[in-house]
Order: sequence, then structure tokens, then C-alpha cells
Amino acid sequence: MLTLVLLALACQQSNDETVDSDATDCSPRDEICDEKDNDCDGVIDEEAPGIQDFYWDKDMDSFGAGELQSACFPPQDTAQSNNDCDDTNAAVYPGKRPELCNGLDDDCDGEIDPPSAQGASAYYTDNDGDGYGVGAVDIACDLPPGTAGQDGDCDDTRADVYPSNTETWYDGVDGDCLRDNDYDADADGAESMDYGGTDCMEADPTITECRPDAGCTHPTAAMLDLGHLNVSTDIAIDANCSALVSGRRGGADYAFWMDGTGTSTTVTGYGEYDMQAVALSPLNGDAVVSHNNGGSTGLGTVAAGQLSISAFVSGKLSKGNLWLDDSFNPNPSQLAWDSSGCIWAPGLQNDGNLSCVSDTTGSVTNVLVGLDHIEAVALDNSDQLYISVDEQVLRVDTTAGTTTLFYTAGDDVLSMAFDPWLGDLYLSTNAKQIEQVPADGSASSIWQSPASQARIAISPDGWLVALEPENQDFEEWQLPRY
Repeated sequence: MLTLVLLALACQQSNDETVDSDATDCSPRDEICDEKDNDCDGVIDEEAPGIQDFYWDKDMDSFGAGELQSACFPPQDTAQSNNDCDDTNAAVYPGKRPELCNGLDDDCDGEIDPPSAQGASAYYTDNDGDGYGVGAVDIACDLPPGTAGQDGDCDDTRADVYPSNTETWYDGVDGDCLRDNDYDADADGAESMDYGGTDCMEADPTITECRPDAGCTHPTAAMLDLGHLNVSTDIAIDANCSALVSGRRGGADYAFWMDGTGTSTTVTGYGEYDMQAVALSPLNGDAVVSHNNGGSTGLGTVAAGQLSISAFVSGKLSKGNLWLDDSFNPNPSQLAWDSSGCIWAPGLQNDGNLSCVSDTTGSVTNVLVGLDHIEAVALDNSDQLYISVDEQVLRVDTTAGTTTLFYTAGDDVLSMAFDPWLGDLYLSTNAKQIEQVPADGSASSIWQSPASQARIAISPDGWLVALEPENQDFEEWQLPRY
């Protein structure tokens, strides 16, 4: 009996201590995960409750792959999952966040560099291949075919149109896609005059409007020099840029029209008259001329399109007194014709008078009387009347019959003209100078110095033409365009 107890104690001690695979006299029991051979079959922890599967984890990222191992406790360099798609790269494993644009399947979902990857960009349809597209069409890590990484192309059919391109102005193409007007290089809101706009200074954004194209060309000074038929005394230029020049020669042929090509047409008269001053109707192209026939003076008219002068108003016209050569003084320098039908004639009936002659009836109304000699008259763009008395330019209130001083010239005024575009006043003086009085009130200046005393007219195409009776010469200067 003692022997059996000792054997049982020995077997119990064997099972409680280190596994002894050679023990054949112990009683086996169920295997458990305790790193012992509980069932005495020579294998430790096999088929023990709680045994798990493990897989090699070469890159030690806690995700395995490859060969299966079953164990109660994790073997070295293993992991319980076997879904690592690259067990050589610790940065690649299932569920990796964020996915990167790096050419790898970082999260092992079977997709390399998906649109959600960090670093992915929007790419835009680029049909013309200029590097700029329109409309977001793809999110990707790399540039898809037919796309561009920059949008903003305003014309995806032209490779020469894209943002940052160098703009070529006035070609009708928005080459740099800035949405600006291709005919307005200085961005002042006015298109270039060369392309149908009003701006003649596209380099200056402060200038938006310039002298408009008149659609005609005046006869040049050289043409007038060659073409005048007689001793010329005055000049007027009509809305078609043709010049009417009067003369101081006896006989019938004492005036002529000349157009911008230099073609001259004689206007015949009705007597042996020396023609002095001319004016044109602002409404219908009729002309009026002052004349002197051996002391018999008056006004004659030329109907629009006609080539003969008809008697209109007779009566004394006071002689001018400012020209150095008295032969150019039969009448005052100028007449003026306003849109209400008044032909303004200085010195009609008496020196110092200013008379309105009706262009329909020829009736004479004296508006001013008793002034010193009036030499020149002119109308501004609003039909305001001005006269010259010696060196003074006076503004006339034709209703009240009064005057106010407008400007004092450097010498006696011979002839005046207002620029129909800018409104500046130009006047020629006894000092052989042409002065400019700006309409904006800025300082006047000596604008030009003709070769001799001059009578002046302004053409619709923006030139001041000066007739110099004493040397029978014509000069011209282009007026400012803005």
C-alpha cells in the first residue's frame, strides 16, 4: 500500500513540473496553453484551447503574410493578420492612413494612388494642349492624358490663348484670358480710334476721347498755294472739308472751291467786285461773301452746289484798318453765320456797328452800335458770338446788346476761329502770331508764328489753315487730337 502512494506522488510531481516526455507512468490530462506537455504526448500546447494562427511579419508593421503558424503565444516576427500586401515595406499595410501619392498601394485595398490619396490634385480638360484647361474632370496623383494641372483657359480650342500668355493687342483675341477688351490697351473704357473707338492715345488711361474722324480731308496748304486763281483774301472750309477762297481781283472769276484732292472749281460773280470775307451756313452749305466795287459794298450769296454769286444785301461796309497793306482793307476780316439764320457783319452801315443780316430776307438789325472798329467775328460750338475790338475779344449778349471781356490778346486781333472739337479759341494778331485760348480755362499761349498776318479757318479733319494775303501763301498746322 505504501508503494502505490509513493508512485502516485511521483507522477503528480512530474505533471506539476517540467514536461518529461519520457514519463510513461503519469496519467495524461487535457492540453492547455501553458507551454507544458500537459497530455504527456511529447508536444507542447498542441490543440490547446486558445491556440491561434500567426503569420510571418518581415517588415514588423504588425501585419503578416505568407506561412501560417499556430501557437498559443505569438512567435517572434509574426502577426495575427495575413493581409499585408507588401511585407517588405513597413509603410504599407491594410488601413494605412493617409494614402499617399507615391506609386504604392499604401493601405492594401488593391488601388494604387486613388483620388483620395494625399497629394492628389484636380486636373482639367485641356483640349488644345496649352497647359491650361477648363472644368475639373479628374482628381489624380499624376497628370491624366488630355488634361492640365491649371484651369482658367478662356478658349480651349486655341493653343495661343491661355492665362499668363503675352497679350497681342488689337487682334481680336483675348490672348492672356484676363477678360479685358482687346481694343482698349490702356483699360480706360474707351476703344482705340484705329479700331472704331474714340481713344487716340491708348498709352494714356486719362484720355478716352479724341477728335473724331471727319470722313474727309481738307486741301493742303501746298494744294491751295498752287491752285488759287487770284489774289486770295479769305478762306472758309465746309463740312466736307472743301475750301472756299475769296479774292481781290477785278472781273468775274474771284472765288473758287477746292476739295481735298486739289480739284479747283471757279465761282463766278455778278460784277467787277473784289471779294473780301466769306462765311458758310452751318445748316445747308450756302455761302456769303462781302464785296467792294469801287466803293459800293455789300453781301452776296452762293447757294449750295451753285457756282455763281448773287447780289443779296447792299450797303456800306466799313473798311478794315488792321492790315499792313491797305489793299486788303476794303471790308472787315470776317463774317459769321449762326444756326438761327443771322449773318453777323461788322461795320455794316457804320463803323463800330454789329449787324444781324437775315439769311432769308436780307433785313438788317443792329445789335451793337458805337463801338470802336470791329475787325473779326466768330461763333463757338454753342453759337455764342464773339467779336474783336483792337486786342480785346468780347463775348456778345445778342439779346441784351451788351458785351463782356473774354480775352485780351498780345496785339490787335485780325481773325478768329473756334475748334469745333475741343472748343479752344484760335486767333491771329497783327504781331504775326496765332494765339491759343484753351476752352478749359488753362493758360493761353503763342501757338504758331505764321510768315505774315493771317486769316484763319479750321477744317473738320482737325487742321488750322492760315491764308496770308500779303505774301499770297498758305500755311497749316494740325490741331491737338485731345
